Amino acid sequence: MSWKMAIAATSEGMPLIGADACRRDTVARDYVYPSQFAFRVTARDGDGQVHICTRTTAALMGWEVLYAFPCSDGSRSVRRR
Repeated sequence: MSWKMAIAATSEGMPLIGADACRRDTVARDYVYPSQFAFRVTARDGDGQVHICTRTTAALMGWEVLYAFPCSDGSRSVRRR
């Protein structure tokens, strides 16, 4: 069974995962399944606010993509053996 994990972004757009996402100096926070990390980015809107979204959402809204969240390639997964 998979659990949602906390992800967040700092005011500079740096992505944080897990316990780091619980820090108080984050400006955006979300809970996603680990399989969705590959599709999440941090983006800055025209007003300078940082958001967590997909690349598609950032492109549609005209936001600047700052960073992508790190993700696993699944090579250590039990199901891949």
